[in-house]
Amino acid sequence: MKSSTTLSATVQGQEKELKNEGCRLSVSDEVNEEVDEKVKPNLSVDPMAKRQDQSTRPQPRKRKRKVSNIELCPVKTLRTWGDLYSANYRWFQSGFKKLDLLLGGGINTGEVLEVVGSSSIGKTQLCLTVASYLAAVSQDSIIYVDTANTFSPTRVQTLYQAFTTKPLRQGLKQIKVYKAVNAFALNTVLEEIKSKLQNRNDPFFRRLRLLIIDSIGIIAPFTKKFRGLALMAETGRRIQALAQRFNLALLVINSTVRAEGPTALKPALGETWSHFADARISMYFNPLNKSERLMALVKSHNMKLGSCIKFSFNDVGQLS
Repeated sequence: MKSSTTLSATVQGQEKELKNEGCRLSVSDEVNEEVDEKVKPNLSVDPMAKRQDQSTRPQPRKRKRKVSNIELCPVKTLRTWGDLYSANYRWFQSGFKKLDLLLGGGINTGEVLEVVGSSSIGKTQLCLTVASYLAAVSQDSIIYVDTANTFSPTRVQTLYQAFTTKPLRQGLKQIKVYKAVNAFALNTVLEEIKSKLQNRNDPFFRRLRLLIIDSIGIIAPFTKKFRGLALMAETGRRIQALAQRFNLALLVINSTVRAEGPTALKPALGETWSHFADARISMYFNPLNKSERLMALVKSHNMKLGSCIKFSFNDVGQLS
């Protein structure tokens, strides 16, 4: 009897445990179903409404980049072929017909023309000829920046009287000379010219058409250091800005230095400076005949390169 009672008690206990486990399983299943219903997306909500809600949210502010007010180069740097024939861009004759043919008609305004040559080849005489001829045939003004103390009023007087019969005093008023003893003084002179061109109060600067720098080689001693290269680049940008913004013709003289080879020469200031000139003319002695002078066009954006002419000076000092 005792064994039967204990067996029935154990059976009843096992049934209770099974019932409890069944209840637990059923409860967990209900919880899982509720969680699944919560996780399931609500398909009744319109997706366009969600987009509208996102658009109404405050967007992060975009940071504005600060741009410096320093204007190193002019805004208008590109020109078309039609601009060369317009009133803003024109050329004038230099007083040396062979040079005018070499340049395609004359010296262009709005450009930087670099003349490279060794010592005693005639670079300064070329500058004095161009300045004297322009003063003789027009009412335009000329500025001559002398950095090597080579400007000669006597030679200007002789050349001016050879080109015209106008009074000498009237022609000399059209030429103004600035002195620059180093690269820093040259930049000061260029900045002063720029300020007077912007003010336009002086009638001399309103008629300014030609700016001559004789010579740019004054920067050479400073180019051996990093700051010297920055000074050279700043000077080149100032020259380009004057030519393009105020429609001036820049005639810049550069010297030569030794290159590889016993008799080889190359322009001073290196390749970095060559990018600031729109056209370049090389003056040199004929290697086969040292008494013969030659002039060649080595850089230009509108003329064929490689053209070469012979030139000499007459008794007055004019190129022929």
